[in-house]
Amino acid sequence: MSSSLIDILDTSVKIGLGAIIAAITSITTLYLNRKHEIDKDSSIRQQRLHDEKKVKYVEFCALSQALLQKYMFENCTCQDEDYLSYLRCFNELQIISTDEIREAAYNTLSSVNQFITVRHSRDEREFMEQLKVDAGNKIALFQKIAQQEITESFK
Repeated sequence: MSSSLIDILDTSVKIGLGAIIAAITSITTLYLNRKHEIDKDSSIRQQRLHDEKKVKYVEFCALSQALLQKYMFENCTCQDEDYLSYLRCFNELQIISTDEIREAAYNTLSSVNQFITVRHSRDEREFMEQLKVDAGNKIALFQKIAQQEITESFK
């Protein structure tokens, strides 16, 4: 009888230990899978934001340059759809970007605004050229800062 009791206890312990090992393995596997899914989702969100920033940066530069070209010899009333699109793009940048990008975008917007809203006359060609060069320099600086931010995540 004692041998049969020992066999029963032995079998019970083996089954119990097997169940505990299976439970620990299952919990660990679930935890690791969940952690992997969270990391994967985070990575996807970061990549989408990165792509969105890249598109917005290019759009902002292109709109800045287009406004400089369009209003080279005429004044902007700041009511046209192209200017309103420019402001919309600027505001989107302000929401999704770092402070360094936000500051560079603001400086670019200010220079472009100054150039396109000032009265254009033939007497002030030198002054106008200076404003255009300043706006171009601000656009170039914005492009460089944006490039550094975009390529930084790949290092």
